[in-house]
This record gives sequence, structure tokens and C-alpha cells, in this order.
Amino acid sequence: MIADDGPMPGGSLIDRSREIGGECGAAWAVRIAHELAELENVAILKNSTAWAYREHGLVLIREQSPNLASLIERNWNVRAKRVILASGASGASERMPIFSCNDKSGVMLASVVRRY
Repeated sequence: MIADDGPMPGGSLIDRSREIGGECGAAWAVRIAHELAELENVAILKNSTAWAYREHGLVLIREQSPNLASLIERNWNVRAKRVILASGASGASERMPIFSCNDKSGVMLASVVRRY
């Protein structure tokens, strides 16, 4: 499951001029999102926020404007074997997510990783 806070997956690749493997970052993000959407075991939640990461891999996600006319928003409780958190600065100041051992070597904000 992929939860993205924007109307389409890709984060900062959509509005920044980056290249991945010689391909425009925005085009790469669209292509990969399309490939992932074709897989039956992958769900892509647009306009969504993963607002809590709890014990035993429980992730709480708020989806705004799901693709159902009868819903305004939907809350998901997802139990995941593995979780990858990618947090960008969407106009606000970037903050480190709070989780156990977030002060260990190798844990960085997205802006720091971008500089390397």
C-alpha cells in the first residue's frame, strides 16, 4: 500500500527538475505509479496521510476524497510486515518523524538525503 498526500504519487519528483536513470523524475514517478497500480497486491491511496505508526507495524492512514461518491473521507488501519516512511517538506518546515531509535546513525530527513 502506498499513501501519498498529493493527488498523484511522486512527491517532490512531480514539481522538481530531477532525473532518475536519464528519465525526467516526474515521468519516472508517473510510470512507476502506473506499473504499481497494475499489480493486484498494491493499493495506492491518493490525498492520504499516514498519521500514526504504532507497535507491531500498525499504520493509521486518513484518505481524503476516496474514489467512492458516498464517502468524504476514509480511515485505514493497516497492519504491515514492513514499513517505509518517506517524509518530505510539503511547504511547511520539515520535521523528523517520531519513532523508536530515530536518533541512530543513518536516520535522516529527506532534505539531508537530497544533499548527498
